[in-house]
Amino acid sequence: MAATPTVYILHGDDEVGMARFIAAMREKLGDPATADMNTTRLEGHFDLGALKNAVSAVPFLAPRRLVILRDALRTVKGKDQRQRLLGLLESIHPSTALAVMESGLLKDNHWLLAWARGRGEQVYERALALPRGPALVRWVRQYAADQGGEVGQEAAFHLVQMIGDDNRAAAHEVDKLLAYAGYNRPVDVDDVELLVAPVEEGDVFAMVDAIGMRQARQAMTMLQRLLSEREPLSLFGMIVRQFRLLLLYKELQGENLGAGEIARALNVRDFVVRKLAGQAKNFSLPALESIYLRLVEIDARIKTGKISPEAALDTLVAGLTA
Repeated sequence: MAATPTVYILHGDDEVGMARFIAAMREKLGDPATADMNTTRLEGHFDLGALKNAVSAVPFLAPRRLVILRDALRTVKGKDQRQRLLGLLESIHPSTALAVMESGLLKDNHWLLAWARGRGEQVYERALALPRGPALVRWVRQYAADQGGEVGQEAAFHLVQMIGDDNRAAAHEVDKLLAYAGYNRPVDVDDVELLVAPVEEGDVFAMVDAIGMRQARQAMTMLQRLLSEREPLSLFGMIVRQFRLLLLYKELQGENLGAGEIARALNVRDFVVRKLAGQAKNFSLPALESIYLRLVEIDARIKTGKISPEAALDTLVAGLTA
């Protein structure tokens, strides 16, 4: 009988894929209330003491505990911290599942992946890259089927053409389209034309430019116009993606990589890297890390109903341009 992994390493830019993977893990813990009691989230920075306490706790009325360590590897500094973390990972009891989640694909020679390759069935590693182009069209259709509906091939292709390579926005639009179709007929091109507004990626770049230059009035004006054209949740997802790309670009820039190498690492086109290069001048690496943490916190507040997406976006832009 195969051993159950105690460490799950999930990395990549497919946030929807990661969220669904974690949701499947939580379902195995029991009902939602029991799952909440047995789930601990640690985000944004590495704290060995907090992590050790979390993975050492005993499950309560559930077969296992789930500990999620999100976007913390970049704050693991030096060989000593790495060894202490790896030592802790090797000692995790089978009653705990630790999910190490990183936004952005880890390189094959990353120290954590090098360690994982020697741990056998104790570690599960999966790269979750954002589906693009034809792959995203297939993803849209499969996602619709998973929700109990259907999106036609031409409609899926047209949807991807309108919203770009963003499966979080795609999921939101598919949910809306399936509800409109009543889940009893395939979504067609006319439905997409009626309900989906095309994404102007350049507008989001322009708004982030205004945020970076602390142009409060211009940034708020752009935000209000985008909100009039887009669903707040899909717009928030685009902003999260933009700042994630900026953060990853800044980190890769520090490794003295060329523009082509950065484009391949981020899986984006060359012109996107050129735009990121211009925007990155407006933000320090610590500032981008702080902004991304704030976005993670806002995302959690939106999902738990503590703030509306519109109010969250207004507050975010106002705070970043103050």
